[in-house]
Amino acid sequence: MKQWPLTEEECRKVLRRIAWRIQYKAKKYRKRECLGAERVVTLASVEHDLSALYVREMLAEISSDKGRWVVQRVILHGYTEKETARELSMTQQGVHKCKTKALHQLRTRLQHLSG
Repeated sequence: MKQWPLTEEECRKVLRRIAWRIQYKAKKYRKRECLGAERVVTLASVEHDLSALYVREMLAEISSDKGRWVVQRVILHGYTEKETARELSMTQQGVHKCKTKALHQLRTRLQHLSG
């Protein structure tokens, strides 16, 4: 590179080179960051799919259809026992007993799997 003092044209040329390098490095950095974000989103969606599959398998372990429905509505979807009771034409206490029995079945199944 030439010694100082540089002419105006030489200064512009040097500044363009510096600006191009900065822009190129920023572009590479953004690209690398975006690829990382895509991987995180992909991993999150795979994890979500696996958890959904696990939940479906656990629900299949509940012996009664009514118990499965109650657990889905009350625990997974956040409805109250009273709302679920209205839908099933039952009392709130009946829904609570059904939910407790279904959860006991799941707990017993999980203990057998881990033990």
